[in-house]
Amino acid sequence: EALKAKEMSVSKSAQQGARNPGCTAIVGLLWGDRLCVANAGDCRAVLSRNGHPLALSTDHSAETNEAERTRIENAHPGSLRQHNGVWRVGDAGVAVTRAIGDVDAKAFGVVATPEIVETTLNAESDDCVVMACDGLWDVVNNDESLAMVKDTVKEPSMCAKRLGSEALTRLSGDNITVLVGFLSGDRTCEEVSWARAF
Repeated sequence: EALKAKEMSVSKSAQQGARNPGCTAIVGLLWGDRLCVANAGDCRAVLSRNGHPLALSTDHSAETNEAERTRIENAHPGSLRQHNGVWRVGDAGVAVTRAIGDVDAKAFGVVATPEIVETTLNAESDDCVVMACDGLWDVVNNDESLAMVKDTVKEPSMCAKRLGSEALTRLSGDNITVLVGFLSGDRTCEEVSWARAF
């Protein structure tokens, strides 16, 4: 029994050593009144426009994105598999169809090429943007994220911490990285600080 357990442990280590894990990424560039978002993976950017969420990215998930599954299947037939009822890519069983790294999944169609979305901002209607990895989006939807930002002192880092804390409270099973940016309007924290000063 002990020998079998040791062999299984060595086998598992060898498999993990053969893996070249990657990461997903999302980047936003604000240039004047234009916001450009580039996404590779299952990160997401959501803009608050007239108080409603406007997705500025697409999740590149083998499970939820049919267009990405079709892209993989057309380019590399047989690359998709279901593991415990969830779509995965290649022998490594990668959950995303686009990622930086994941070298062992490149032969199965996983690419690092981001999808790019550009939008023209309107100071009257656009007030904030939330960018985060799937650790947030797995447990908090777009509407909820903006509602929490609206209900928090308007300071970007405090809003990001609130969203991250909520994801932890909801038992997110993945990494959690959150960025919140305010695009217009007064920030509550400045008003509170000013009021306390006098």
